[in-house]
Amino acid sequence: MTKQAPGASILARLARYAQGADPITDAANTVALVIAGNQPFYPIYLFAIAGEKGWPSLLTWFSTPLFLAVPAVGRRNSLAGRALLCLAGLGNTAISNVSLGGASGIPLFYLPCLILCLALFGRGERLVQTSLIATTVTITLALGHISPWLGAFSQEEIQSLQRVHGFSVGCLTLFLAILLTRAYRRVATP
Repeated sequence: MTKQAPGASILARLARYAQGADPITDAANTVALVIAGNQPFYPIYLFAIAGEKGWPSLLTWFSTPLFLAVPAVGRRNSLAGRALLCLAGLGNTAISNVSLGGASGIPLFYLPCLILCLALFGRGERLVQTSLIATTVTITLALGHISPWLGAFSQEEIQSLQRVHGFSVGCLTLFLAILLTRAYRRVATP
């Protein structure tokens, strides 16, 4: 019997949990688990930047169970799981947008939300896709430029938040591009 590295068992379980009925669902499940895995660290960045004024970032934890549920929901109904990912991302972004304000750079996260809405649905799922795109665009326009609801940040803190959020959106968008390109290649190659 061979010994596994301590983290190998956990990673193997997560990989099995992320498996879906098709490559696109696999990708959605992976995105959901990566986001859920990163959520505990987000408040740390904000506390480092803004001190106790970063506490609104803790509100993003409310969406963590939704991200964690995406693979389980997708196992029962692939369309519902993929839609849940889009809604969890949109809800997470909207909560952050309202609490931290548009100047913080949070509205940039609507871009990955829109990418997911555009990429995760097929021809027979256009009604769901169109509804999610319309919801994303409406919320982006409604909330994108609001002032912070739960506190004010200095100009220096705003600039730091913009850098962190811009970098995060760039990394997430690149991750989505790579993951979804691979998924679509798997779909095209039986």
